[in-house]
Amino acid sequence: MEQVIHLIIVTGLLIWILYNISNWLIKIILIIGAIALGSLAIAVIPAGVIWSFRQVWQQIRQDKSQRILAIFLPIVTVLAGISLGLFWQLGFTNLWIPIAICFNTLPLLTILVYRPIQRLILIRQYRESERDLISP
Repeated sequence: MEQVIHLIIVTGLLIWILYNISNWLIKIILIIGAIALGSLAIAVIPAGVIWSFRQVWQQIRQDKSQRILAIFLPIVTVLAGISLGLFWQLGFTNLWIPIAICFNTLPLLTILVYRPIQRLILIRQYRESERDLISP
């Protein structure tokens, strides 16, 4: 009878030890996985940004008249992102941050919105003038 009690106690202790070890192993594996996933995100996001800047740079650089734009666009984009990130973190605690957002996003919006609209207007004007050139 005494041996059965010892066997039950030893079995219970072994189950308890294995349970705790498995819990700790799962926690360690999850922590290592989270660290690996975070490291991957930290590596992939800047790599994607750099790759997209490089693609834009190569595409704009092919047109020799837009070299200034090829330099200016990535710089203004980074400055606007930094300003928006600071505003997101600090809010309206500092007056200079909204001013910086205005000064950084206005050129960016001008490049990204005004230039394509201006190009569409020029194309429309050209097509309208083209109609007058065709004689019946």
